[in-house]
Amino acid sequence: MNPHAYSRDGATGVWRRPGFDGLAYSDGEAEELAMLAAVREARDVGTASLELRARIADWPTEYHFSPARHNLLRPFSFDRTDRILELGSGCGAMTRYLGEQGASVLAVEGTLRRAEIAAERCRDLDNVRVACDNLATFDTGERFDVVTLIGVLEYSRRFIEAPDPVLECLRRAGRWLADGGVLILAIENRLGLKYFAGCGEDHLGRPYTGIEDLYGERTAVTFGRGELSALLSAAGLPSQQWYYPFPDYKIPNVVVAERALRMQEFDVPALLFRARSRDYGGRRLRAFDEALARREVWKNGLLGDVANSFLVLASVDGRRSRGPGELASAFNVSRYPKYWTAARFHAAGHSISVQRSYLLPAKREPGRFAHRLVEESYITGPLLAEALHRLARRGWPVEELAKWALPWVTLLKDHALPGALRDLPPHFIDCTPFNCVQGPRGLAYIDAEWSADSPVPLSWVFIRGMLHSLGQCIDPLPSAWTHRELVERVARYVGPAITPADFDLAEKWERAFQAQVRPPADALETLATGERDVFAELEGLRNSRVFRLAQRLRRGVGLLRRLGR
Repeated sequence: MNPHAYSRDGATGVWRRPGFDGLAYSDGEAEELAMLAAVREARDVGTASLELRARIADWPTEYHFSPARHNLLRPFSFDRTDRILELGSGCGAMTRYLGEQGASVLAVEGTLRRAEIAAERCRDLDNVRVACDNLATFDTGERFDVVTLIGVLEYSRRFIEAPDPVLECLRRAGRWLADGGVLILAIENRLGLKYFAGCGEDHLGRPYTGIEDLYGERTAVTFGRGELSALLSAAGLPSQQWYYPFPDYKIPNVVVAERALRMQEFDVPALLFRARSRDYGGRRLRAFDEALARREVWKNGLLGDVANSFLVLASVDGRRSRGPGELASAFNVSRYPKYWTAARFHAAGHSISVQRSYLLPAKREPGRFAHRLVEESYITGPLLAEALHRLARRGWPVEELAKWALPWVTLLKDHALPGALRDLPPHFIDCTPFNCVQGPRGLAYIDAEWSADSPVPLSWVFIRGMLHSLGQCIDPLPSAWTHRELVERVARYVGPAITPADFDLAEKWERAFQAQVRPPADALETLATGERDVFAELEGLRNSRVFRLAQRLRRGVGLLRRLGR
C-alpha cells in the first residue's frame, strides 16, 4: 500500500486516504451498527466463533457471521508466503478466513463502517490490513499472488465510471496480479436454476430479472457462463478453471469441479440433494423442485450452465494452478465446531474415493453420542429421499409412499438386534432416506458417522428419517393430513406400527442428540433449511391451523395458475 496516499486511523484500525468518505452502499445503518457492536463485544471473532453465530437473526447477520461463508474457499490452499488482495471485503468474513490461513492479506472495502467491522473482526491478526477505498481509485504499488472478487463484480456499474464498468473492474483486478498470480471470482449466475424456479433475483428482488435482462444501466448485474468467460478473456485472463458452489456462493456447503460434471460414475445430483436453494427475499413458492430438476439437466450436460453461482480461478497463462485436486468437496459446519467435517471426493481411474477429515483440531470427548470419521467406498446412485420428492409432486399417493419406504424399513428390520426387534445397533442413528443410496446392489446405508452409547430405537430412526425427508419436499400434504398422520399411515403399511409413545420416545432421543451436536438457540439451521428442530418445526408449526390455512392458500394459487394457462 502506498504509505503517502493512506494513513491508519487509530480508532478504527482502517487505512484511509484523505478526502474519501466511502461509497453509498449498506445493509442498513441499524443492522451494521448492530454487527459492529456484536464484533466489538465478542471475545472470539474467529471463523468458528459461537458468539458471533449466536448473533445470527436474519439474512444480513447470517451473511456476515455464518461459518458456511468460508466453505467457498476451503477447497483451496493458502499459506504464509501468499500475498492476497481482497477487493470488496464487506464486513470481513472472508478476510478473517484468509488471515487465519497465515497469508498476508490486504482487504479493500468501499464503505467506512463495513471496513471498520472488517478491521475489528481481524483485530488480533497482524498479517491483515483493511483499507477503505473504491477499487476504481485504489492505489498500491504492490502485486499479489491472489486477488479476490467475491460478490463484487456485479456492482461494477454502480461504482466504476467507465464505458464498460464490468470489464474495467476485471482489468483492474488483473493488473494487481503478480507473475503467476490468480484471480478468484465468485458471482451469481443470471441463468441459475433457482431463478427459473421463481426465486427473486438476489440484488433487485424481482423474479426473472436476470433471465429477462431487466437490469438498469446503474443497477447490479449478473452474467451467464458464456458471457462471464468472454469478459474474463477480454480482460486478459483467458486461463480459467471453473467450479460450482452449491446451493450458491454465498452460503455454500458443496463445491464441485467442472471435470466432475463429465464423470458418469460420479452422481453429482445425489451429492447436491440437500443443498437447498433459497430466495433471500423470503419467497417460499417454487415453480418446480430444483433437486429433481438438477438430475435432468445433469444428465443432459447442462448442470454447470444452470448452477446458481460460479467460482472461477482466472489467470494470464495458468502456469500456477491453485485448483483443488478433488472432484468435489462437501462441508458440514452446522454443528459445534469440534464436529465440523469435510468430505473430499477424488477420482482414481474410473472409481471414486471419499476422504473425510475434521476441519478443526479439537478434543472430541464422547458423550451419549460419539462421532467418528467414516472410511467407506463411494457408491454411485441417487439417494432414497429423491424418489420421495417425485411422489410428492405426484400428489402423495399413500400406497406408493409405502412401496417407497419398504426397502428402507426392510433394511432397518434386517439390522434389528436379536431379541429386541425394535432396537437397532448404536451406529444406525443416521440410517435415514438422506443417507441411503439406491446403488447397483440395492439400498446401501452410507456415512454412519454417529453412534450412541446404547442400542437406538428403530421407531426413532424411522420417525426422524420420515420427518426430515418430508420437511424437504416443496409440495404441501393433502389438507386432511398432518406430517405425523402421514408417518403413521406409512408405518401401518410397512410396519412396525407407530404409537404415541413412540413419538414421545423419538422426541426425547432427538432432543438429546441435537443438544450434543448443535449449539443451543442456534438460528442458523432454521434460517437455512427450516428444519433445525424437526419435531417442533414439523409437528408444532406444520400441524397448526395457521399452517394448514397457508397450505390451502398455496393450493388455491396453484389452481388459479393452472386455470389461467
